[in-house]
Amino acid sequence: MKIESLIRRPQGTKVELDNVQYHFKPEGDDPRHVADVKRGEHVRTFLGIPEGYRPFEGEKVSASLQKKIDEDTELKGSTVHAAVYDIHGEKVDLESLVLMSFDDSGLSREEWNELDDQKRYVYIDKTLASLQGESKDPIEQVPEDSPMTGEGYPAPEEGGKSTTELTATTAEQLERAKEAEGDKPKADGEQSEELDRDALVEKYVAKFGKKPHHSMKAERIQQILEEDE
Repeated sequence: MKIESLIRRPQGTKVELDNVQYHFKPEGDDPRHVADVKRGEHVRTFLGIPEGYRPFEGEKVSASLQKKIDEDTELKGSTVHAAVYDIHGEKVDLESLVLMSFDDSGLSREEWNELDDQKRYVYIDKTLASLQGESKDPIEQVPEDSPMTGEGYPAPEEGGKSTTELTATTAEQLERAKEAEGDKPKADGEQSEELDRDALVEKYVAKFGKKPHHSMKAERIQQILEEDE
């Protein structure tokens, strides 16, 4: 089947899989970059990277193949967070929260899915706190009888801990998450340069042919653009 590359390099994109080379490039007057992929396992590999490839217009993906692709692209979520959060009057379901947290993390799908539960929950909590404007402590959403123990969360004592006791560790958790992402605290008086997200979105669309996820921050968009140069 024909597959389109969403990344459009001046000379096209060459990818080698199992000694087979694919060259995604325009066909005739059509500016879209396309390659004919005949092997089913290679189709699965390319379509398993939805931010980079998609079926060319008119191509159909079988139900069995789509199921395998969905399994490949599935992100591990959370068994302790609420199914839906009410944030500033808007409903944010857990699936969307996990996707936003994944985008914020800067990790690959494989890296994200290899995180242990506690570290993944810290990333999700950090995104939740950001969405809430830190007006509501994300740890309050974790049940007191949660089975979570280990780094990032205190082990429940007999009878459980109160929400007040649990929230006392939130600042420390967020600091751990920053360290995990390689963030460094800013010096007093230092401010990050404001990025024009709308301008970065235009560059992203021009380069990849689609808009970035609505939750993706300007810093992350800029990082992706720079990595592709």
